[in-house]
Amino acid sequence: MIGSLIFAWGGSVGGYDTLGLLHVGQCFKGSDLTAASSMFVMAYTAGMVVGPLLCSAAMEVTGPPGLLILPAVVPALFILLVLRWDGADGNRHSSLYGKAKETSDDHQTA
Repeated sequence: MIGSLIFAWGGSVGGYDTLGLLHVGQCFKGSDLTAASSMFVMAYTAGMVVGPLLCSAAMEVTGPPGLLILPAVVPALFILLVLRWDGADGNRHSSLYGKAKETSDDHQTA
C-alpha cells in the first residue's frame, strides 16, 4: 500500500517544475523573466539536493515514517507562508514579486 502511495506521489511531483515555470512566465516579462526563471531553477535544484538529505535525517530520528512526515510538513509550511505573504497588504502578489496590482485610483489625477 505505501509503495503505491509513494509511486503516485512521486509521479505527481514531476509536474511541479512545469507548473512553476508557467507561473513564472505569467508573472514576469523581458529580462525579469530570465532572472526569475533562473532563480526558480536554482531553487528547484537546491530542493532536489537538500530534500533527500532531510528525508534521510527525518528517517534517522523517527524511523521509516520520517520518509512521509517531512514531505508532508514542508509543503504545509510553504502553503502557510504563501497564504500569509500573498495579499498581506491587500494587493495580490505585491509582496512576493515586488509589484503592486494597479487600481483605478492609480489613474486618477488630483
